[in-house]
Amino acid sequence: ALKVCEDYRLSPQNLPQIALVVFKNNITEGNFDKAKSIKTRFNLKKDNFSAIVSEIFIKTMQQGKQTTGETLIKDFEISTEEAAPGYIKLFHWYVEKKKYQEAVRLNQKFTIPKTTETQKDIITAFSNIMVQGDFELAKTYIKAFDIQEEESLRIILWLINQKFKTNAIDDIITIKNTFNPPAESMQTRAYASFEQNLMKGNLDIVLKISKNFSLPEEKVIPLVTQLHKMKMQSGNYDKADDLRKNFDIPKDVLDSSAILAFEFNIKRGNYKRASSLKADYQIPDEKTEELIINTFEAKLNQNNIDTAKMILNFFRLKQEKINILISNMVTELSKKNLFEKAAYIGNQFNLPKSELEKIEWKVFDRKIAQDRKSTRLNSSHIPLSRMPS
Repeated sequence: ALKVCEDYRLSPQNLPQIALVVFKNNITEGNFDKAKSIKTRFNLKKDNFSAIVSEIFIKTMQQGKQTTGETLIKDFEISTEEAAPGYIKLFHWYVEKKKYQEAVRLNQKFTIPKTTETQKDIITAFSNIMVQGDFELAKTYIKAFDIQEEESLRIILWLINQKFKTNAIDDIITIKNTFNPPAESMQTRAYASFEQNLMKGNLDIVLKISKNFSLPEEKVIPLVTQLHKMKMQSGNYDKADDLRKNFDIPKDVLDSSAILAFEFNIKRGNYKRASSLKADYQIPDEKTEELIINTFEAKLNQNNIDTAKMILNFFRLKQEKINILISNMVTELSKKNLFEKAAYIGNQFNLPKSELEKIEWKVFDRKIAQDRKSTRLNSSHIPLSRMPS
């Protein structure tokens, strides 16, 4: 009908109604260019088509077609007020599709009205962004959409709590540094995680928590001290040493644990470990010397010369004390006429040459005497074949 009117230049009384019907058909079917052309050629009034255009605009925006929607605004004179519902639908679509950057850009272009629906979308988007770990974008959301501090803090602390459950300490530190939540709001959970990881031996995590959260020393140090004792008693010295290096454990506790561990290892023959403990914990000589000397002497008496020499290699005993000890032992062996053994020990432990020569001469004299006795025995023996008849 419209084409007939155009072709024959007819202007019936109901021509605007005919044009409007065709306009609506085209805009509903998405033929926006044709609809625009009809609007222009037949000078359709906005009041006649604004309702149908607004409806199509909202549906278009609801499908995420922002460019098409903005073309409708331009071509069909949609006002800012009329466009608001469409932009709200588009914002919701962006949030639903997790297109959070686009939602921010949309808000920069067209300030999203603060309705119940949009506020819900904003909080949903912020929560999802936090869970995804894009903390910079989440920070942008707080500023762009003016999220209330109480609401953002609730979500931040909830996420921190979830991260503590999975030991994601690096994420927690990033969140803390990005959003600066109140320290006291994290302290209880941080201490619980500190204690849990300390008992499990996760020292790297423990140190991160200790460094980044203001945990009270009066709670931390007793816990660390107790664990240090347990590690020392169970022989896990490396873990104990890590604790010693990273926490201010009271010195008297360190000293007593170290001495007990030292004595245990000496008695077990773990001289290398005992030597390391003495050096690491700076155990004074007066606390260890008597035990070392007694052990050294015991090994000599057991004729375990190699072990005795090993003890001297690991511990710096005063040479004069060693000389006195060796000299006394050599003297006792000599009294028992065990000159060879006395000479051997004297040589092994660098007995003074003057004392060593005396013993060696006695060994030599004994050898000579044994040779003479052997010679006499041999010469007095007469073979049976030579005996007189």
